[in-house]
Amino acid sequence: MGRDAQVFKNVSNLQLPEKLKAHVVVADASTGELDFEEGWENPKYDQLIATEERLGNISMMAYLRNAIGRLCGEAVQPILYRVLENGDGSDEDAVDRDEVGALGEEISVIREKCEGQPADEDVDGFLAKLESLVLAAKAEGNGIVLS
Repeated sequence: MGRDAQVFKNVSNLQLPEKLKAHVVVADASTGELDFEEGWENPKYDQLIATEERLGNISMMAYLRNAIGRLCGEAVQPILYRVLENGDGSDEDAVDRDEVGALGEEISVIREKCEGQPADEDVDGFLAKLESLVLAAKAEGNGIVLS
């Protein structure tokens, strides 16, 4: 168990044969999450994903919440805090497309607070993964799906 994140390709960017593309559906309009129609099994599911990251296991998420909390004090940003949650299957297990820019800003705030602090490779790696997800989400015009 832990936290994974995916950015789905924009439907217009899919490189699939038209016959296969006809069976792709938007499962969640707020994140751009794609899937194949029910009953349509296809081994090309990975071709719907622009990028994905393993953010960490439950222990790592707890560590990152504490480490980032120490850096930011009480000002842990709301979208980032949601990403750092373990994930319980709720509707908030996503960063909607209209929140992606704000998540990027939250990452910048944490990077600024990290300046002059002893290096923490886990926090740096986590922030780098999030920055990659934000860039992909902006490029695709989609949100980030958390699981």
